[in-house]
Amino acid sequence: MIVPMLKYSFVVFHKDYEDFIKKLRNIGKFHIKEQNELPENVKNATRETGHLKEIITFHKIDQDILNENRKGKELPSMVTEDWRENISLLEQKEKELKGLFQEKNLLENTLGQFSAKKLKRLKSFGLFPHLFSCKTNQFNDEWVSEFGAEKVSAGGRKTYFIVFDKSEKTPKVDSQTETIPERGTTEIQSLISKKNKEIDEVKNQLDFTQKNHQFDLLFTLDKIKDNIDLESVSSQSATVGEGKIHCLETWVPEENQEEVNSLFDSYSIYYETTELDTKEKNPILLKNNNYSKLFEPIGNLFSLPNSSELDLTPLFAPFFTLFFGFCLGDAGYGFLILLGITFFGNKLGDENKGIVRLAQVLGLATIVFGIITGTVFGVNLGAENSTLLPKYLKDLLLDSNNLFALSLVLGWIQIVFGMVVKIINQYKQNGFMYTISTFGWIILTFGLTHLGLSAKDFIAPNIAAPILSWSGVALILFFNDPKASFLTRIGKGIWELYGITGLFGDLLSYIRLFALGLSSSILGFVINDIGLSFIDINIILGPILFIIFMIIGHSLNIFIAGLGAFVHPMRLTFVEFYKNAGFEGGGMKYKPFKKNT
Repeated sequence: MIVPMLKYSFVVFHKDYEDFIKKLRNIGKFHIKEQNELPENVKNATRETGHLKEIITFHKIDQDILNENRKGKELPSMVTEDWRENISLLEQKEKELKGLFQEKNLLENTLGQFSAKKLKRLKSFGLFPHLFSCKTNQFNDEWVSEFGAEKVSAGGRKTYFIVFDKSEKTPKVDSQTETIPERGTTEIQSLISKKNKEIDEVKNQLDFTQKNHQFDLLFTLDKIKDNIDLESVSSQSATVGEGKIHCLETWVPEENQEEVNSLFDSYSIYYETTELDTKEKNPILLKNNNYSKLFEPIGNLFSLPNSSELDLTPLFAPFFTLFFGFCLGDAGYGFLILLGITFFGNKLGDENKGIVRLAQVLGLATIVFGIITGTVFGVNLGAENSTLLPKYLKDLLLDSNNLFALSLVLGWIQIVFGMVVKIINQYKQNGFMYTISTFGWIILTFGLTHLGLSAKDFIAPNIAAPILSWSGVALILFFNDPKASFLTRIGKGIWELYGITGLFGDLLSYIRLFALGLSSSILGFVINDIGLSFIDINIILGPILFIIFMIIGHSLNIFIAGLGAFVHPMRLTFVEFYKNAGFEGGGMKYKPFKKNT
C-alpha cells in the first residue's frame, strides 16, 4: 500500500532559516520539494565526490566497516580536514604505482638479446648496427644474403632484424627503421628487477594507507553528502520580501504527523498542513507485509505508482510467484535454488536479505509446481513407461494438456483481476460513472469466454453468453467517456471495441508459461539422455564423465530456465496486467532529508 502523505508549508525568517533546515534534517522525516536549480557549488561538490567514490570502490572498501566502527567511537581527526587532503596520499601512491608499471612495461618491451658495450665496440671497428622491423609474414629471405640481415626478435605480428654496415647511413632495406635501445639486456633485466621491488614497496604502502584510512574515507564521504544535502535543501525555498522570508514546501508521512507537530510547536515554527493534490507529483512511500515487500524491487524496475492510484505490488506478487514456479517447474531445480540461496544467502550481507527471501519463495514455488507436474531434474515421474510412481499418483499429476489449459486460465484470471483493479482506481480518482465502461469489458470478457467454452463443447450453450456479450458492448459504447457527447461516445466506443483484439493477444501471451515450463523439462530430459550415454563408454571413465556432464548440463539449464522464469513473468506483469489494471505510474520515490553520518 501507499503510505498517506501530508504536505507541510513553512514560512521562516532568513536569519532563522539555516537553523530551521538543520532541525528538519535532525527530524529526518521530510521530503523536500525541489523548485529551484541547484547552486553551482553543490554541482561541483557532487562531481568531486564522484572521485572519492571511485577511490573507495577501487580499493574495495566495505561500507559495513563504517557502520561497525562508528559505534561508540569518537570521530577521526582527519574528517575535520579538507576531504581532498584525506585522499591525497592515496592519489599520490596510485600515480606512483601506475608510473612504475609503465616504466616496467617499457623495459620489458625492449627488443632482443644484446650487449650495449659490444655494439659500441663494433662501431669503433667501423661496423654500424641498423635495426629494422616488418610484419612476420613479410620478412624477405633475400635480405639475409644481400644485407646480412640477422633476426633478433621473431614472434607475434612483428619480426625485428639487425643489419651491420660500414656506413652510418641507413641501408635501403624495404622495411621499417627502428631505434636501437641505449641499454643492454643485462642492464635492462637489472632495472626490471629494481622496478619490481619498487612496485612491491609502493603496493605495501598503498595497502597500509587504505587499511588505516578506510574508515576516514567512508566517514568523509558521508560528511560531504550531508553538506551537499544541506546546501541543496537550503536552496529549494522561494524567497519573498527582498529575500527576508523563505517559503518551503515539504512532505511527511501521515503516521509521523503527531510527532512532527509536537516538535515544531516546541521550536515555535509556523507551519501549515494540507492534503495532497493528486494532480501534483508527490513522493511515494510503500508499506507492505513481509511477503509483498519482497516484490517491491521488481515493481520499482518499471515505475512507482502515483499518489492517486493503488500500489499493485501486493496484487501481482502471488501471480509472479505462481508464474515463476510454472516456468521453471522442476522440483529438483527448485530444491537446489532453495538450498543454495539458504546456504550462501548469509554471505550476501544484510542489505540483500530481501533478495535472499525472494529467491527462497521462488524456489519453493518451483518445488510445488515440480511436484504437481511430476518433474525432478528432467525426469518425468508421470510418464507412461515410468515405474517410479504408482498409477493412482500418476493420475493426480498434470500433463502437458492440463498445463496448457492452466496457463490460459491463470492468464484469464489475472487479466480480469486487472480490470477489477482498474475499476477501483477509476472510482477512487473520478467516481462511479467512469467505472462503467471497464465493468462492461469484464462482462464482455465473461460472455466471450462462455461462447468459447460452449463452442468447444465444454459447457452447454445457453442464452446467457450473448446477453452478457451484448450488455458489455453497450456499456462500452455509451459510458466510455461520461463527459463526451452522445455521438462522440459512440465513436470512441467503436474505436475502444477494436481493442478486443488486444485482449485476445494478452490472453495468448500467457501460453509462454506453458512453453517455458515444457522447454526446461525437455532440456532436462535431453541432458539426462546424453549423460546416460556416457556410462557405457568405460567402466571407470564413463561414470566420471556422466557426473561431470550432468553437473554442467543441469547447471546451465537452471541458469537459462531460471532467467526465462524471471523475465517472462515480469513481462506479463508489466505489460498484460499493468495495462488491464490501467496503471499509470510515474511516482517519485520518497527520500527523507536526514543525516548520512
